[in-house]
Amino acid sequence: MDGPGFLAAHNEINVAVPTHTVEFDDNGWNAALAALQVNDRRPLLRLVQADPVLRHEAFHHYLQLTNFHAWARELSRYEATYIASVPLAAYLSGRPYCIFSVGGDLQVDCGRGDGFGQAMSVAFNAGRFLMISNPHAVGHSRRLGLTNGVYLPYPMDDHRYSPGHGEARARWVARCGEGTYVLATARIDHKVKGIDDSYIDALAAAAQREPSLRFVFLTWGHDAQAFRQRVMALPVAHQFLLLEPVGKRRLVDYYRSCDVVLDQMVYGYFGATALEAASVGKPLVMRLRQEQYASFYQGDTAPVCTVDSPAAVRDTLVSLAQSPEKRRQLGDDMRAWLVRHHGRERTLPLLLSMLRVAADQVKLPPELVSPLLEPLSQEELSYHRSCLITEPVKASR
Repeated sequence: MDGPGFLAAHNEINVAVPTHTVEFDDNGWNAALAALQVNDRRPLLRLVQADPVLRHEAFHHYLQLTNFHAWARELSRYEATYIASVPLAAYLSGRPYCIFSVGGDLQVDCGRGDGFGQAMSVAFNAGRFLMISNPHAVGHSRRLGLTNGVYLPYPMDDHRYSPGHGEARARWVARCGEGTYVLATARIDHKVKGIDDSYIDALAAAAQREPSLRFVFLTWGHDAQAFRQRVMALPVAHQFLLLEPVGKRRLVDYYRSCDVVLDQMVYGYFGATALEAASVGKPLVMRLRQEQYASFYQGDTAPVCTVDSPAAVRDTLVSLAQSPEKRRQLGDDMRAWLVRHHGRERTLPLLLSMLRVAADQVKLPPELVSPLLEPLSQEELSYHRSCLITEPVKASR
């Protein structure tokens, strides 16, 4: 992605968040390692002397990480850093850091059997805290041997993401007429989000049963093109509005413009879509593993419209379309829940305190014993074995 080029071509966009771009650069590290192979230590020793805080031995061990050198050098200037997704530069910087996993980094990359997987698992566990906001991350942490996980509700700016008038609504109505607008912003993906033919059939059935329903989809993701073709062939295609993905500022307006938000139907855990919808005060239809969230929220789990089948999706959408009062109450409940658990007055003090603990390298009280340190049970071991994928044995010639 060419961020600077995009901004240069769109002068009307004012960047609200200060950014600092660091190029991937080994800063001469590969040349220094090559010199070391012929017994010339001087280039390597000069690099070490220039940035004594960096974990230089890691650059040497994981050769594919040398291009993180410039990034690690920049991060070494801070007391502590908060890293999302790939914490390699933070690890290499030698400074304290906390990590927030966004998905495949923890679930997939940390378990890889190659050098990258080894480096990722070390970098994840070397952080002072791995911020966990979804229950499945606990299971993955135990499977992978990570021990630094701490539950922190995902911080939401509930002042910026808040109820209000939606400007996009008038444009939608001009194209599709008045109705109950259902917005889906998550990526269109069959395996992770559950957007398959049965799901599309359920939406079509709902649209036929309740003609006031209008579906607005942002068409991005692995299966977006197939989804578009399938929808355009439906008899109720005129009740679907397929739009291009937008930035966060316009996305807030989209949430404000809709009546209901539709999220994933397979995974059972929420991410940005659910929290954004809740913050703007919209009812949410999705599959949610309420029983796993109960301990995190002490029983006060998100009041979403939980669905576990295409028929449930159809019936729930029809019911919401026919009851404006029900939509309003569910939206109010979602907003109140979000502010209670994820609002910035609740979560930011916790996050800043944890970063301060990390920066000052404060020792935690010995009585705080993480359940991640407990030995794996036989039930867990059996489950993990059942999930292993065995590569087929190739016949030798």
